[in-house]
Formats: sequence, structure tokens, C-alpha cells
Amino acid sequence: MIMQGFLSGLTVAEAVFAFSFANEELLLHAYRWLSLPVHVVFLICFTIGSVAAIDRTGFYGWKISELKKTLSNGGVVGIILWGVGLIASSACIQFDEALAPIVGEVVLSPELLLFWRICSAVRAVCASAAWLLLALKPDCNVLGDTIKRTAVDEMIQRNVDVLEEVPSEFRKQVAKMLSIPY
Repeated sequence: MIMQGFLSGLTVAEAVFAFSFANEELLLHAYRWLSLPVHVVFLICFTIGSVAAIDRTGFYGWKISELKKTLSNGGVVGIILWGVGLIASSACIQFDEALAPIVGEVVLSPELLLFWRICSAVRAVCASAAWLLLALKPDCNVLGDTIKRTAVDEMIQRNVDVLEEVPSEFRKQVAKMLSIPY
């Protein structure tokens, strides 16, 4: 959730920049050097957000009442928001590539600038709405629960392995320290 909040703030700041401060001179001299690294961060974060939204979506079945429960849970809306944000970020690559430092003669058409501004606004709205939806949604993090369960199982197995290596006269004391039934 921290990454999604960071992305939300970053996209809103970039959208404000796109509409308020982005003139041709500033884009060519300052934003030009940041355009591709910022774009990579957006793509990585939106991809992670999309995967997390898919992971957090609970599917309850194919019956009408179960489909309603799936849709009302908010997970599908999150998938749509993260997906649209990812598509908007991918669409902005055309503008960012036009500004890349490798390009010798940069030509910024008004249409390309308007396209970038619209994509920035869409990206900001999607990231902010998806983050808010995530913050207000009940916790149903399947992947996180699986990772925790696996980690706990591994720790218990390691403790059992350690207990087997302990001399028999100390096993009861070590089992008590490791909270393993002996």
C-alpha cells in the first residue's frame, strides 16, 4: 500500500506539472533528462499495482449472488483502475521517447503535448482512485498470506531441524525455548 500511495502522489504531482508548469523550454532543459527514468518508475509501479489488485480480488463463484459479491467487493474496480493507469503510462512512452536525451532534434507538436497532458491526468486519477479504493478495502491479500504462511512453516521446520541436532539431554529445554512441543 505504501508503493501505491507513493505512485498516487507522484502521478498527481506530474499531472499538476504537465498542466501548470510544462512549457517547451522547461520540458527541453529539465524534464528531458527525467522523462524516461520517471516513465520506468510509473510502469513498474503500475504493473505491481495491477498484480496486487488481481491478487486482492476475491472470486466467490458463478452464481448471480456470488458474482454480485465479487463485483461489490471492489476488486474488479481496482483491476480496471490499475489497468487503465498502466495503459495510460504505456501510451505516454511516445512523448517520453520524443524528449529522450538521445534525440538530437526534439520536435514537440501541440497534439503530442496535449496527448501527454491527458494521459498524465488519466494516470493520476486512476492511481489516486485505486489507492483510495485499496486503503478503504478490507484486507484480502492472498499472496501476502501465502508468503507469511510459507515463511512460518519454514521457520518451524528449521526449529525442528535444529532440535534434532541438539544432544538428547538438552532437547526438552531447547524445545521449550523454540516453542516446539516435545
